[in-house]
Amino acid sequence: MRSCSILINLVCVITVSYTVSGHPFSFLPRHAVERAAERRSINRQMIEHNSNFLTPLSEYGTRTESKPVEPWTKITQNPVNGIETIVGSKVELECKASGSPPPEILWFTGSGSNEQLIEYVKTSTHSLYDPSEEWKGVARINSKLVIECVTPDDAGLIYCASVSAREVKISTPTVLLVNNEGGASNCSSESDPVITLYSPTLVATIGATVVLPCRASGKPTPQITWVDNYNIPLTLSTNLRHRVLDNGDLIIEELLWEDMGGYTCQAKSKNRQQVISTFLYPLRPEKEVARTVN
Repeated sequence: MRSCSILINLVCVITVSYTVSGHPFSFLPRHAVERAAERRSINRQMIEHNSNFLTPLSEYGTRTESKPVEPWTKITQNPVNGIETIVGSKVELECKASGSPPPEILWFTGSGSNEQLIEYVKTSTHSLYDPSEEWKGVARINSKLVIECVTPDDAGLIYCASVSAREVKISTPTVLLVNNEGGASNCSSESDPVITLYSPTLVATIGATVVLPCRASGKPTPQITWVDNYNIPLTLSTNLRHRVLDNGDLIIEELLWEDMGGYTCQAKSKNRQQVISTFLYPLRPEKEVARTVN
């Protein structure tokens, strides 16, 4: 696998434009939006659940009435411009974004104008967020698209989209060229764990329920564990307000000031592992924060 050079980028674009022009848009994986909506539904149910271990917010000052806050998002790092690879290889693309509320990053393929791309994503993702004027935090999000075994059908234009409520931003495309000369696919039966989604930084209001994402891919499927800001492995037996979902996300209910710090997610498969860290900053209810994340 290698990045397309400047000299062949034009060739890449010309070649792919004939193969994907008019091609219908498609999310990667195909059911990405449905899965994201399902995760959001689970999170909402947990947030609406009345907890018996709520610390009174009076300890942190009186909660002021929520003010309307305009959602925003931006792509802070586009995926690479072009990749040329062979059938059976593994491809990884990375996209970084920030936003408020914390954005969802989705990958898709297809061809069209920027207006068409945004309209497609908005139409497809309208169910991801409840219409609400309450401020729900701000976060930076890193996402990777992993194609474990490239086929000729994977060739084309690939985009990432950052979605925060009704705001959508689209990355520049990656032109993926697949050379199928030389024949058969040689897909590996095993691959190292790769963390495909996490948040390096998340700011949320004290008393809120927050979600720290950590998703991973690999063969065999990686096992995900979390360590809290005191370097203690997180289980229901160690902290009732913290729970790790089946998809790897960490939910912290009724956020406290004492929850501030770094949380570490580990994705492990056999003797191989990858580790990332999320810094969580609880914000006192009476304070406001800037609308951008550096």
